[in-house]
Amino acid sequence: MKITAISPLNSATPQSIVDLISTLRSDLVVLPGFAENIPAAAAIQKVLHPGTKVFLESGKKQSVTPWLVSPTEIIGMPKQIFAQAPNAENLRQLESSFQGRTFKIRHREVSFILCGEINAFNTDGLAKAEIQLPFDVLVNPAHSLMGRWHILGAKLRALSVGRTVVHVANNAKGSRSPTTDVRIYHDGAPVGVKERNDSAAWCTFQLSA
Repeated sequence: MKITAISPLNSATPQSIVDLISTLRSDLVVLPGFAENIPAAAAIQKVLHPGTKVFLESGKKQSVTPWLVSPTEIIGMPKQIFAQAPNAENLRQLESSFQGRTFKIRHREVSFILCGEINAFNTDGLAKAEIQLPFDVLVNPAHSLMGRWHILGAKLRALSVGRTVVHVANNAKGSRSPTTDVRIYHDGAPVGVKERNDSAAWCTFQLSA
C-alpha cells in the first residue's frame, strides 16, 4: 500500500493541488483539513488514476464534511466531533463514528481521526476511557500546523508501533521549511520520502505487502 500526504502552502491554488494529485499513483492520498484552497471533490475525482483514493474535507467553513474520493464514488464521513480535550460523551461519539470513518484499502483497515480528535489518545498511544478505536493505518488530517510537538510527536510515534500513522496540516503561514507540516510514522519511527514544489510539500511511504 502506497500513501502520499500533501501539505499545501497558503499560496497554492485549488488547480495546483489537483495537478499534483493527477501525477500520483498512490493507493491513498491525504489532504489536510478544510482550507479555502482545498479543491472540490468532483474536481479531484476527474484526475484520479484507477485504484487511487483521496481524503479531503470541504464545504462551508462552519459546516465542513470529510470525504473519501475514488474514481467511481464520493463517500461522506461523520464530521469532526471535538477539537480539544474530550469528555466522556465526546469519546463515545467518536467510537460510534469510527465505523463510518474506516475503510479497507489494499487489505488494511484505514481510519480517519480529524484534527484535534487525536486528543482521544494518550501520549502512550492508548485510547482514553477504554474506547475501542482499532486501525492498521490511522490518518490525522489537521487544519493548521500543530504546536506542542513534544507531546503530539510522542503520541504519533506511540500510536504507530506495529501500525502506520499519517499526520498532515495546511501550511497556512506559507513557511518554506516547516518540519511538522506532513509526517508519516511506521512502527514507532518517522518514515517516507518528502518532496516540495512551489505549491506544497508531500511525503510518500510504501508499506510492504
